Amino acid sequence: MNNIISAWAITFVPGLILWTWEKKDPLKEINYSEEILEDIKNAAIMMLYIVVVVYAYYPIQNFITSAPFVEAIGWTNILSAPLYSRVILAIFLREFSLYVIHWHMHYIEQIWQTHKWHHSEQKLWWLSGVKSSLTSKLMFASIGLWFPALAIPAHIAIVYGAIASFHNTISHLNIKWRPWMRVVEYVIVTPRYHHVHHLAEERFHNKNLASMLVIFDHIFGTYFNPDLVDSQTEEYGIGEEPVTARMIVGL
Repeated sequence: MNNIISAWAITFVPGLILWTWEKKDPLKEINYSEEILEDIKNAAIMMLYIVVVVYAYYPIQNFITSAPFVEAIGWTNILSAPLYSRVILAIFLREFSLYVIHWHMHYIEQIWQTHKWHHSEQKLWWLSGVKSSLTSKLMFASIGLWFPALAIPAHIAIVYGAIASFHNTISHLNIKWRPWMRVVEYVIVTPRYHHVHHLAEERFHNKNLASMLVIFDHIFGTYFNPDLVDSQTEEYGIGEEPVTARMIVGL
């Protein structure tokens, strides 16, 4: 139960904290009283999905931390490396794995079905950023296994998970595109960087796939410069396709 509560907190608390920023400096006008009723339903679905994911990955995490698994990878000597180096490696592998999974979601039609619901949102704000189908959440949750696989203490994994959740929330915020974002984008994904990925025109859907580290978009050719986009006129989403139970589950 503690794992579930922690996962809920990591998912939703960042948005509740950052909502004040969004309301003070909005990119587009949003009638929150209209949006929140629908997205609260989505949030309830997310809470249920988090429970499913926690229980689905519990036995996998137990196996990864078990003596047989540790002994099996012992020949690499990687677990004897200093903790800081294993943390850096886990973060890099986590972000790279996120990129690879996300790339497949956009470039392979069958896997796109798992991610479609997330892109159906026509108004981006913090709560829309947590919306994800069950199959999508199950796929993305696998990236967290790098931490126990590298024998990194749970509290460090939780801290980084909270940081990543804050960043994911920030990248979906409905905030104005400011000049400082261009500087940050040499390394880290910003709201305007990720907003390009959510634009309604299909040519943008396969661009700016990186979750946090922009290096992967530059290496694999999926980068698109946000300066070439008019933030005021562009729309979000995938058109007027109705949301179905199949889309919400991700099948």
